[in-house]
Amino acid sequence: MKIINSVILCLCIASAPLLAQEKTFDGQSRQYANKHRVGYFDGSPEMKWADVKDDLTLTQTERGLEFSFHITAPNGHFCKMSGVATKMKDFYEYREMIFGGECILKIFATNETVRLEDVELVCRNAYCGARGGIDGARFSRINE
Repeated sequence: MKIINSVILCLCIASAPLLAQEKTFDGQSRQYANKHRVGYFDGSPEMKWADVKDDLTLTQTERGLEFSFHITAPNGHFCKMSGVATKMKDFYEYREMIFGGECILKIFATNETVRLEDVELVCRNAYCGARGGIDGARFSRINE
């Protein structure tokens, strides 16, 4: 039994890096999207639902990673932001002083997926409506 458990443990440890490694972003211009449903009120007592699509574009330039996204939130609120992010070790980072705080947006990109992290939610306060949010937004590559 010990030998079997050891073999399984070794296989798991050896394969963990392979499972965790997704192809890193190769710098090619890519478009990503996220389809989901949002609720809204139109004056009637019941909530209505709409299918929406968030979009994000990444383009590597000499200045850095240009990004632009639009995220739809409930009741027609949205987030819209663009800028140029700098390459860090495992992600890209955009920084901007705004409204007395520092907007720090981390972009975790691969060729297939993107995840956004809004550190301390300062970017949200500047670029989103009341019900919008950036932190944790995920996008999948659009197959062209």
